[in-house]
Amino acid sequence: MTRDLLVLQATQGEGKREELVREAAKAIKIAGFWEIFVELRMAAGPTIRITPLTDGEDPYQVVVTWGSQRAESTVSTLEHAIEVADRLGNVFYEIRLDSSRGSLV
Repeated sequence: MTRDLLVLQATQGEGKREELVREAAKAIKIAGFWEIFVELRMAAGPTIRITPLTDGEDPYQVVVTWGSQRAESTVSTLEHAIEVADRLGNVFYEIRLDSSRGSLV
């Protein structure tokens, strides 16, 4: 069972993972990468970029940035890249929430 998308569902709605994968694949075929900004709170959110490390094929590099925070990962398939991008975006979101509550030192 796959995990529900938390961050990227804001761009597609619930249950639209397959559409997101198709959209990313199409963009990669045309531009060589897929990049999206996801607004999560008051014009702020992560920018997600997925790029194939070979000529349009597996594996993929995932880069998620939000302000000065940046995370990178290399994954085996586009579906996994979408999943990793969503999880990293959610980690950054949770960090922002915790810091706004004063939970982080």
